[in-house]
Formats: sequence, C-alpha cells, structure tokens
Amino acid sequence: MADRASERRGADGSAAPGREAEAAAVSAAVRAVWERHRPSVLAQLDVLDGAADALRRGALGAAERAEARAVAHRLAGSLGTFGLDAASACAREAELLLSGSRALTRGQAERLAASVRAIARDARGAAA
Repeated sequence: MADRASERRGADGSAAPGREAEAAAVSAAVRAVWERHRPSVLAQLDVLDGAADALRRGALGAAERAEARAVAHRLAGSLGTFGLDAASACAREAELLLSGSRALTRGQAERLAASVRAIARDARGAAA
C-alpha cells in the first residue's frame, strides 16, 4: 500500500504537479475575489480614516464612532480572509479602541491613526 504523503510528492520531494496546479488555481481564485472586494474594503477604510480625522479634531460623535467600530470589525475579518494578517490585526486594534463610550486619550487617538495608515498601506498594496 502506497504512502499517501509520497503520492502527493514528486520523486525529488517537491509537490506533485497536480497539486501545484491546484494551488495555483486556488491562488488565482483568491486574487480574483480580492480584486472584486477591494473597492469595498477601500471604501470601508475611508470610513475609518474619517473617524480618525474627526477624533483628531475632537469631533467624533457617538454614531460615527459606532459606525467606525463596526467597519473595523468587518475589516478585521475580511482582511484576514485574504491573508492580510497584519492589516487584520490593525483593524482589530482599531475596533477595540473604538469600542465603548469613553473618550479616547491622545495616545489612543494616535494608535488609531497609525492603525488606519497601516491598514491602508497593506490593503492598497495587496494583490492577495
């Protein structure tokens, strides 16, 4: 009886040709889905950027904060799905910072702005 692992590997230990083609097809499909969803991700990022800007000006209202928190939550999940783990972690941090109703400290506001910049850099530069 043949070893299943050896069936998936070529004689030199590399992935079998069928597996490489399968992996390439999956990768291409993920890239295509990312390209379809990228405009939505960037629009959500604009919401977060607007909230960070409003916070800097001292004008972040409760409704805008709640919307930004929800957007950060969605971004954390969707960016992680596309393998943008660092951006997903930054979105999660933004979500946590925006949770609750207490006023954010200057340091927290700076962390939010830095998280938004990091998400933007990763999302705009990603080809998935």
